[in-house]
Amino acid sequence: MVPPPMPSFVAQTTAQARLLLHSAYGPALETLMRGEVSVAEVAKRTNIPVKQAHHRLTRLLEAGLIEVTGERQRGGRPIKLYRARATVYQVPFALTDAATAGELMTGMTQPYLKASMEAIGPLFMAETNRDVLVALNAQQHLSMLLVGETGKDTAEPQGRFGAFTQLRLGREARAEAARRMRELGDWLITQELQEADSPDAQMCIAGLFFTPGQVDGK
Repeated sequence: MVPPPMPSFVAQTTAQARLLLHSAYGPALETLMRGEVSVAEVAKRTNIPVKQAHHRLTRLLEAGLIEVTGERQRGGRPIKLYRARATVYQVPFALTDAATAGELMTGMTQPYLKASMEAIGPLFMAETNRDVLVALNAQQHLSMLLVGETGKDTAEPQGRFGAFTQLRLGREARAEAARRMRELGDWLITQELQEADSPDAQMCIAGLFFTPGQVDGK
């Protein structure tokens, strides 16, 4: 019997740290942290070619972050099974390329923001006839919208949503907003676990954040 994963793993090398913090390797590692899987299963669940999945698992394996746990027979030939070495990974700050914690956080979130813009990009980025409409929305809150030549709002593409805003909220409203967003995050993860292998499943980018603060107006 294969022993269970170790409770925690602390990165010892910069190579391990870079792979653990690399957004491209996150989905594969997440799949392996859920249990034993083959390269083909990783490819399917992360929506990447099998060859690319094999390359990523090879790098994770060489770095000592995952392990081969056994084989499964398929079509008369053995298929290797992989699993994460730990249930929790820790990356010491000293092994990162960041100078500050703020720089580290920016590096962790920037790939998701960039990917979100690239996903929306084909709809708007190449256009040169979009203006910005600054106005109060139905809730009497300032909003900025991309509009066409007629001044009408740009239609929200099906299956996409994005909103950034600033609000003045009391203590109870702040607590409730945080609770609802955590609840939505939990719901999204539950749906992903249930629907990851469905025929119409598609990779999506989800970002939820809420914190007291203010956008610098300088």
